[in-house]
Amino acid sequence: MASTSGDDTPPSPTTTRLIVEMIKLGDQMRRMSYDNEERMKRTRKENEESWGRIHKSRKALNVRI
Repeated sequence: MASTSGDDTPPSPTTTRLIVEMIKLGDQMRRMSYDNEERMKRTRKENEESWGRIHKSRKALNVRI
C-alpha cells in the first residue's frame, strides 16, 4: 500500500491487521448477501408453489359447489 507522504515505509502491524480484518469482513458480507439472495429465491419459489396449490384447491372447491 503506497503512502501519501512519499516514503516507502511499510504499514504498521496494526494497520496490516486492520486491513486483513476489513478484507475478511468484506468477504463475509458478500457471502451473507449471496446467502440472503438464495434464501429469497427459495422462499419466492415456495410461495409460488403454495399459491398454486391454493388456487387448485379453490378451483376444486368451486366445482363441488
